[in-house]
Amino acid sequence: MRIEELLKPRRLVIFRLSKGELSEAIAALLGSLVITQLWFAAISRKERFPVVLIVDEIQTFSHLETIGSIVSEGRKYGLVLIAAHQHLRQLPEKTAQRSSGKCGNKDCFQGFR
Repeated sequence: MRIEELLKPRRLVIFRLSKGELSEAIAALLGSLVITQLWFAAISRKERFPVVLIVDEIQTFSHLETIGSIVSEGRKYGLVLIAAHQHLRQLPEKTAQRSSGKCGNKDCFQGFR
Protein backbone atom coordinates (compact mmCIF):
# COMPACT_ATOMS: atom_id res chain seq x y z
CA MET A 1 0.00 0.00 0.00
CA ARG A 2 1.29 3.47 -0.88
CA ILE A 3 1.46 6.12 1.82
CA GLU A 4 -0.78 8.41 -0.26
CA GLU A 5 -3.57 5.86 0.18
CA LEU A 6 -3.22 6.18 3.96
CA LEU A 7 -3.80 9.95 3.84
CA LYS A 8 -7.55 10.03 3.93
CA PRO A 9 -9.85 12.05 6.19
CA ARG A 10 -10.74 10.41 9.50
CA ARG A 11 -8.19 7.62 9.10
CA LEU A 12 -5.89 6.49 11.91
CA VAL A 13 -2.63 4.79 11.01
CA ILE A 14 -0.13 3.65 13.61
CA PHE A 15 3.40 2.58 12.82
CA ARG A 16 4.81 0.64 15.76
CA LEU A 17 8.58 0.66 15.44
CA SER A 18 9.77 -0.97 18.63
CA LYS A 19 13.55 -0.74 19.10
CA GLY A 20 13.38 -3.92 21.15
CA GLU A 21 11.82 -5.92 18.33
CA LEU A 22 13.49 -4.35 15.29
CA SER A 23 16.80 -3.00 16.65
CA GLU A 24 17.49 0.68 17.06
CA ALA A 25 19.04 1.11 13.62
CA ILE A 26 16.17 -0.55 11.72
CA ALA A 27 13.51 1.31 13.74
CA ALA A 28 15.26 4.63 13.01
CA LEU A 29 15.60 3.80 9.32
CA LEU A 30 11.96 2.76 8.91
CA GLY A 31 10.73 5.76 10.91
CA SER A 32 12.81 8.12 8.77
CA LEU A 33 11.34 6.54 5.65
CA VAL A 34 7.76 6.91 6.90
CA ILE A 35 8.24 10.54 7.97
CA THR A 36 9.87 11.52 4.68
CA GLN A 37 7.28 9.72 2.55
CA LEU A 38 4.47 11.29 4.58
CA TRP A 39 5.96 14.76 4.02
CA PHE A 40 6.22 14.25 0.26
CA ALA A 41 2.67 12.90 0.14
CA ALA A 42 1.38 15.87 2.16
CA ILE A 43 2.97 18.50 -0.07
CA SER A 44 1.81 16.84 -3.29
CA ARG A 45 -1.83 16.18 -2.40
CA LYS A 46 -4.57 18.29 -3.91
CA GLU A 47 -7.13 18.07 -1.12
CA ARG A 48 -6.06 19.88 2.06
CA PHE A 49 -7.41 18.32 5.23
CA PRO A 50 -5.58 18.16 8.54
CA VAL A 51 -3.08 15.35 9.01
CA VAL A 52 -1.53 14.91 12.44
CA LEU A 53 1.87 13.26 12.72
CA ILE A 54 2.71 12.22 16.27
CA VAL A 55 6.31 11.19 16.82
CA ASP A 56 7.48 9.83 20.17
CA GLU A 57 11.21 10.06 20.86
CA ILE A 58 11.59 12.74 18.18
CA GLN A 59 15.34 12.98 18.82
CA THR A 60 15.68 9.70 16.91
CA PHE A 61 14.53 11.51 13.77
CA SER A 62 15.61 15.10 14.47
CA HIS A 63 18.59 14.77 12.10
CA LEU A 64 16.18 14.65 9.16
CA GLU A 65 15.82 17.80 7.10
CA THR A 66 12.22 16.65 6.68
CA ILE A 67 11.51 17.39 10.35
CA GLY A 68 12.77 20.94 9.85
CA SER A 69 10.56 21.30 6.79
CA ILE A 70 7.52 20.02 8.65
CA VAL A 71 8.19 22.46 11.50
CA SER A 72 8.72 25.38 9.10
CA GLU A 73 6.11 24.69 6.41
CA GLY A 74 3.82 21.92 7.59
CA ARG A 75 0.89 24.12 8.49
CA LYS A 76 0.40 25.41 4.95
CA TYR A 77 0.13 21.80 3.74
CA GLY A 78 -2.23 20.76 6.51
CA LEU A 79 0.42 18.67 8.31
CA VAL A 80 0.68 19.09 12.07
CA LEU A 81 3.59 17.66 14.04
CA ILE A 82 3.25 16.61 17.66
CA ALA A 83 6.69 15.72 18.97
CA ALA A 84 7.45 14.05 22.28
CA HIS A 85 10.82 13.90 23.98
CA GLN A 86 12.31 14.10 27.45
CA HIS A 87 14.18 17.42 27.26
CA LEU A 88 15.32 20.00 24.71
CA ARG A 89 18.98 18.99 24.99
CA GLN A 90 18.06 15.84 23.04
CA LEU A 91 17.29 17.92 19.96
CA PRO A 92 19.88 19.50 17.69
CA GLU A 93 20.15 23.24 18.37
CA LYS A 94 18.80 24.16 14.93
CA THR A 95 15.66 22.04 15.43
CA ALA A 96 15.09 23.40 18.93
CA GLN A 97 15.41 27.00 17.65
CA ARG A 98 13.00 26.36 14.77
CA SER A 99 10.41 24.86 17.06
CA SER A 100 10.61 27.65 19.63
CA GLY A 101 10.22 30.38 17.01
CA LYS A 102 7.57 28.95 14.68
CA CYS A 103 5.51 26.56 16.74
CA GLY A 104 2.95 26.58 19.44
CA ASN A 105 4.81 24.74 22.19
CA LYS A 106 3.29 23.10 25.19
CA ASP A 107 5.40 21.77 28.01
CA CYS A 108 3.82 18.91 29.92
CA PHE A 109 5.30 17.37 33.01
CA GLN A 110 4.29 14.32 34.93
CA GLY A 111 5.35 14.01 38.52
CA PHE A 112 6.95 10.87 39.83
CA ARG A 113 5.37 9.08 42.77
